[in-house]
Amino acid sequence: MSEQVIESGPAVCQACDAALHGRYCHRCGEDSLPPARSWKDLVEDWADSVFSFTEAVPRTLKALVTRPSLVPRALRAGDRKSFLPPVKLYLSLSVVFFLFVAMSEVEIVQLDIVPDSAQPMRVVVDHGVVRGLVGAHLGAKWLRREKEHVRNPAAVAAFERAKGEVHDPFDRAVLGAAEAVADHPGALNDDIETWGPRALWVAMPLYALLLWALYRKGRMMSEHLIFSLWAHAIMFLLFIAGAAWNWLGLVGGLPLALLGYQIYLTIALRHYYDDSLPGAITRGIVHSAAYVGLIWLPAGFLFVLFSQAHWYFFEGHWLRGLGF
Repeated sequence: MSEQVIESGPAVCQACDAALHGRYCHRCGEDSLPPARSWKDLVEDWADSVFSFTEAVPRTLKALVTRPSLVPRALRAGDRKSFLPPVKLYLSLSVVFFLFVAMSEVEIVQLDIVPDSAQPMRVVVDHGVVRGLVGAHLGAKWLRREKEHVRNPAAVAAFERAKGEVHDPFDRAVLGAAEAVADHPGALNDDIETWGPRALWVAMPLYALLLWALYRKGRMMSEHLIFSLWAHAIMFLLFIAGAAWNWLGLVGGLPLALLGYQIYLTIALRHYYDDSLPGAITRGIVHSAAYVGLIWLPAGFLFVLFSQAHWYFFEGHWLRGLGF
């Protein structure tokens, strides 16, 4: 009895359209029955479609670790077989990073109002203007194991009192953001995990634009974009290493990751742009300082302000302060 199930009409081979006289095609040998699929097959197909796992990932990871400049130079030259393409390289490592953060219970950043003296915390306000914070400071820990967040009622009360004394809507918004950190520790980290990946799609072209300012002679913008995708993938890889370092109970994971990034950046700039070693070191430092100081620090401050104190803007305090 034939194993081919025929619903209507003569059975034909799906590969070459030859008439079937049994399970296997006499012309091309194709099996007319679908192969049995195991869970292992499904997992391998998924990994290969997302990461090109069976071919490119091991080779790409090895090159990223041992020869930092090789991958971006190959991608610039149009090599799409030896290594992951630029966008897939970035997407793959970003997915791995956020999966690691979720599964290891590591927080990207932990903001807390930290007491620094025995005296009660208070906000100094002079003639309606915030002058400073006494008895505490804003503390930040990066890529550390998630800890139990405890509400700071004293800080909440101090910020709430100060908001009633200030007149400037911007100062009120800043105090509101600080109060939100004291009132709901850990909430900011959830916002970062939600909006961080989206913000990076805006930051990467800006990263490339800074490269253009340093290496614009004879270079196309696409070359800088390829380097930007590679650099952000390296950041994710090193942040994973830094978070794992902290997760093991050691300290200094973020500084080590940033130092490693700067070393990788210098090596890659030297070979990717045919720069001298002193030139790559200098331009690498200038680029990193500009990227952090001109893009991420202002963007981070505004993100904290809007995400934690957005109600001040919707209530109209901000518009009235601007004269509208």
